[in-house]
Amino acid sequence: MSAEQLRPGAKIAAVHEAGHAVVAVHLGVPVERVRLSRYWLPLSIILQHPELAECDGGETSYASAATLNDQAVVTAAGQVAMDELADKNELAHFRRDDSSKHDEDDLRRIASERGITDSDFPQWRFEVIERAREIIRIEHVRKAIRRVADDLQAAHLEDGLTGEHVREVLRACETPLRNK
Repeated sequence: MSAEQLRPGAKIAAVHEAGHAVVAVHLGVPVERVRLSRYWLPLSIILQHPELAECDGGETSYASAATLNDQAVVTAAGQVAMDELADKNELAHFRRDDSSKHDEDDLRRIASERGITDSDFPQWRFEVIERAREIIRIEHVRKAIRRVADDLQAAHLEDGLTGEHVREVLRACETPLRNK
């Protein structure tokens, strides 16, 4: 499906999911798949199939063997990618609630597993977000997120992209072209 056929907001959701996936690969966390939700299908299809209307934004599946620190940074990377790379005009009209809540719940779960208290959570969360921001501000990571987001919008929603595709994009963005 082409990006033009997707519902408004799909581009931002793609940046969000690409942020998770590219940062995971950058950290050495194996990514299995990244996809957008069927929620982003054209409204005419959603009206015919209301069961598709639940907004989960998308999904990035990665190895559960990742350290809790890496899981936290990968979790924060979706929101950070949206803030850093999404079009500000589109972002102003995007409903952040669903993706933000899911990521925030995941961060709280990770903090709990790490033994971080409620009183220490805000500072820990800030540090995790800043680490994700540092990674996303690396030029080749930014380029890779943009490319993966574009590829994600063009991919079949059910299939999404493989982790290998994300790794190849990141590698291509890391490798400078040599002058001949």
